[in-house]
Amino acid sequence: QAVRLRVAVRPCTAAESRRLMEAAVGANAGVPLVVTDEAARTAHEIAGGAAAAVIRLAELAAVLAASRPERHLRAADVEAVHERLAPAAA
Repeated sequence: QAVRLRVAVRPCTAAESRRLMEAAVGANAGVPLVVTDEAARTAHEIAGGAAAAVIRLAELAAVLAASRPERHLRAADVEAVHERLAPAAA
């Protein structure tokens, strides 16, 4: 017999979103990436605190960040990924 289940997941706080981002990008190619405050805030705002969206933005933006010598994940990286994935939202 089928059972309907509805789960309400509360949005992450800004601090939780930042921790999710830091865990998601971890050590890229053995070298850690630095998540800037602006990047964490931007991802949190774009994702509305949805954990899966924060992680997806972080992982994709990390590709851009890893291409630079200083390896800082910036707000511009998050915004660029968001614009490519959701051009109507930009």
